[in-house]
This record gives sequence, structure tokens and C-alpha cells, in this order.
Amino acid sequence: MTDIIIVHSKHGNSKNHWYEWLRHNLTLEGYDVSLFNLEANDHAQIDEWVNEMKQQLHIRKKDTYFVTHGFGSIAALKFLEETHHHIEGFFSIAGFKILSFPLPNLPSAILSTHAYHHHRNEVAESLQNYLRNCI
Repeated sequence: MTDIIIVHSKHGNSKNHWYEWLRHNLTLEGYDVSLFNLEANDHAQIDEWVNEMKQQLHIRKKDTYFVTHGFGSIAALKFLEETHHHIEGFFSIAGFKILSFPLPNLPSAILSTHAYHHHRNEVAESLQNYLRNCI
């Protein structure tokens, strides 16, 4: 079965927004879902996030998708670059417009993507529908 890793934004933790709702619904559909958690800290640097991800996240196979939000998108990309994991897909929700540091090993399509902020429940439901129909 497909693994899904959800990474929250910098403002809050895994208990707010739609993260637990999405984990619950994807788990009901048979996915193995991990929810990264780092307590809110507006001053946390990307290295702190990446180090914590190295402790919490275990990518077991290529059939893994990341679902990220806000600053968690940038941190997850940096984590993937540093750990050299290969995954099947990466969903960034309101992730970034311009990266402020180089990630040379990532495809240019990811680097040039502009993520737009949508209503959170609509994004989560759209993502759930995509995973249900395409994976």
C-alpha cells in the first residue's frame, strides 16, 4: 500500500488545520499515513525542521507521497534533497512562490512551481479524491 507523509506549516503543528482530518480519511481508505509534528515556532530555521524530519520520518519505499503545507513544503524538499530518498509524488499546498536557497538536485518543474492558497477543506478533499482515483 502507498505511504503518505503529511507535513504541517510553520504556524501551528499537526493538530491544527486539516492534517488530522486528512490522515484519518486516508487511513480509512487503506493508506499508511505518517503525520510529521513540530511544535509551532515562528523563529525555527529550516535546519531544525530537517533534523527533526530525519528523526521522525522513515521513507520505506518509492511508493511514498508527501503532502505539505506552507513552510513544511520547503523543509520537506530540503529533507528529500539531503537524504537522497526517491519518492513517487509531492503535493505542496500554499507552499512557496520563490525559493530563497538553492536545491540543485530537484527537477526544475518543482522549483518553478507557484503554489496558490485555496480553501483548506477544498484542497484536502481534492487531494483525497486524486489519491483515491489515481494511485
